[in-house]
Amino acid sequence: MVVALALALFSLSTVETLPVGLLPLIADDLGVSSASAGRLGPDTEWWWPSPRCR
Repeated sequence: MVVALALALFSLSTVETLPVGLLPLIADDLGVSSASAGRLGPDTEWWWPSPRCR
């Protein structure tokens, strides 16, 4: 059970943080700025509201 939880945590953290490291490569490939490429990621606002929504 502990191994399964450790594997799940590793997988989740890797999947969530990997695109951040690849963002400059993605932006160069698409021919846009890093900020524009960053907007292509998943929209997490549905579970983490921005300060303007509070």
